[in-house]
Amino acid sequence: MKICRIIATILLAAVMVFVLSGCAAQPAPAPAPADPPPQAADAAEPVAETDPLADLGNFPSGNISWIVSAPAGAPLDLPARAVIEVLDLGANIIIENIPGGANVIGTLEAFYRAADGYTILSANSGAMATQPALNDTGYTWEDFRHIALLTPVSPYAVFVRPDSGIVTPQDWLDFVQSGDSFTFSASNPGSHSHLTTEIVLDELGVTTGIFVPYVGGAEVIAAVQTGEIDFAVLGTVHGILTQEIAGNIRNVVLLHDVSDEAMPDLPLITDYGITRVGDFASFIFASVRADTPDAIVEFIKERIHAAMLTDEYQAFIQQTTGVHPFSIISEEELTAMVRNAWDTTLIALDEFNITD
Repeated sequence: MKICRIIATILLAAVMVFVLSGCAAQPAPAPAPADPPPQAADAAEPVAETDPLADLGNFPSGNISWIVSAPAGAPLDLPARAVIEVLDLGANIIIENIPGGANVIGTLEAFYRAADGYTILSANSGAMATQPALNDTGYTWEDFRHIALLTPVSPYAVFVRPDSGIVTPQDWLDFVQSGDSFTFSASNPGSHSHLTTEIVLDELGVTTGIFVPYVGGAEVIAAVQTGEIDFAVLGTVHGILTQEIAGNIRNVVLLHDVSDEAMPDLPLITDYGITRVGDFASFIFASVRADTPDAIVEFIKERIHAAMLTDEYQAFIQQTTGVHPFSIISEEELTAMVRNAWDTTLIALDEFNITD
């Protein structure tokens, strides 16, 4: 019939009778329509919409590990536990606490795991920026995709024992500028809280401070409480807000140029003539191996973000940091934050000749 129609189209006017007789065994066809435009014949079939999760394959088909490179109950650990309580990835999520090496050991373990989505890491700026700049850790921030900011960005604050006699920022400035030696600490040697303190003391011309190293914020807070050191510098993610509410410490001054939403009434050091602040802050985030398949990363990221918007997680953030509501930022914005932390760390380490 196709051949007949083609012949009919070409010879219709001239040999109609012949065509009709040649096709007598078939019913007489209706006049053939005009040939369609060439592009219509080549038009592609409509593409059916696909399920964005189709590329997940059978993921997840087993337990998912969430590595925290700090002990259970540490500031790095708590956001992971809070988000997992309301996180649905379609599989069991098991927290693995792998502390040590200023968060390097757990981070390195996550780096060594397969890039298949079955390992998520709670990371912080120290493990991703400071430690790789100080040491050959075997990984850098570029070896991971940083997919979800789990806590608000937290500037650093000076805090003391409540009975120290240091109440105001001017009290603290007079103390460190007295000419007497004093002791202080931060979360880890070369950490952003350490670098921030060194920057401020350098601008003040103070050289009598002795840095006492501890491992993690919990040890530092305990050292201030027991009087082992005169003061310390940490962020709200380390629990200094809740510790102050409990009466265990007193926050004195924020080493930053912008107020912290968690402690809006805490004075800024820039109000006392210090200008070289603002580059460093603490933040905790979720990361996966950089070469994890895109579809799996997008699935995990979308589910974590959904969990973070639940009432339960928002209440956790408000209770621990004072921030409400806590907003989601994009992977691109978070990655830019990590990159900036890396860049500013390199500059500061070189300037102050800090080594591990």
